[in-house]
Amino acid sequence: MADRLRDATVEAWRAVERVRGLLDELGEPGVLAVLGERVAALLGELAWELGVIDPAAEAAAGGRLDHVGVVVRDLRAAAGLYGDLLGGALVAGGVHQGLGVRSMHFAYPGGGKVELLQPVQPGPMADFLESRGGGMHHLTFFTADLTTSIEGFDRAGLKVVDVDRSAPEWHEAYLSPRGTQGCVIQVVQSVDLIPVTGMTVASVLADEWQWRDHRPHRITIEARR
Repeated sequence: MADRLRDATVEAWRAVERVRGLLDELGEPGVLAVLGERVAALLGELAWELGVIDPAAEAAAGGRLDHVGVVVRDLRAAAGLYGDLLGGALVAGGVHQGLGVRSMHFAYPGGGKVELLQPVQPGPMADFLESRGGGMHHLTFFTADLTTSIEGFDRAGLKVVDVDRSAPEWHEAYLSPRGTQGCVIQVVQSVDLIPVTGMTVASVLADEWQWRDHRPHRITIEARR
């Protein structure tokens, strides 16, 4: 019975995500889109409670490694390497106006992901590219409880900076690179990102997708003009 309930919850969760994707393609900005966000969040929480995401697999202060962020100069070429040559499946991507980047997430067998980040505006990512020539920028870990993680880092003497709980489905914090051997570490409490249907490398490069509330949304041609 428990297995059937878990499977049904995951299927419902994915179905809601597909409906949200269709609403994005149709440019639906109203009540249906908001309702879809809330239902997806509730189903994701239920999936976690049912053990779809095993809390025992996560460390008390940190969590599981979700992805490695890599800053690149040529996103098309990088997508060919991490996608076609290394066997990654494109699961998310788009332009993030706040960060000034265009990104793609590639997933691999076993659960690992790589996030490719191409600066498109002046800002920290562009500065990183110019000063270091690109390369690994950050590690993102998922945790079941951000508050518990922060408390664990504090006990270990690590400085936590930039805590942000403003997004309903994405709570995050960063560890100061001074205490992490120079690496930017992002710790996130969120529902797992469901692979986006209908996304291609070409559509991301054409800026047909945009990040909003830490989820990729397809935008209309009129909105891109």
